[in-house]
Amino acid sequence: PKEWYGYYAGTMTLQKALERSANTIPCWLLKDIGIDNSYKFLTEKLGMKHLTEVDKNLASLALGGCQYGITTTESAAAYSIFGNGGKYFEPVTFYKVERATGEVVLECDKVGNQVIKPATASIMNMLLQNVVYGSQGTGKGIASYNKMKAYAKTGTSSESNDLWMVA
Repeated sequence: PKEWYGYYAGTMTLQKALERSANTIPCWLLKDIGIDNSYKFLTEKLGMKHLTEVDKNLASLALGGCQYGITTTESAAAYSIFGNGGKYFEPVTFYKVERATGEVVLECDKVGNQVIKPATASIMNMLLQNVVYGSQGTGKGIASYNKMKAYAKTGTSSESNDLWMVA
């Protein structure tokens, strides 16, 4: 893969790679983890329903160039494990939560599935905060809009045709 910023920056830490949204580092990590292991985790543990056998490659799984894509809901649910102590919760949409009187109409009482260790989730949460607060963070534009700590991951497709952020 090529870097969106136009040059290969050389060796860097995972923290800096996430902050800068480097493309080469995730491919190296996926190669070490294994494409089949990653695919299985994404489909079986994180509910990615649109991935197919065609997506079992470095570009698709490491960088998001999947045949049918991943929905924004799937992406948000997957990244939420880092703020939920490693637990995955199947996404739920609520249109009405309570009556004008304050009576609760809908309440999410689901129990999440532990898909990664809480310590791993905590480390990833801290690493992804650098995307927002780091000096080269690709998502630092949202820092001034948030009163809570935020963690995020950004992405850009070839020639900046698609720009996205999960935060």
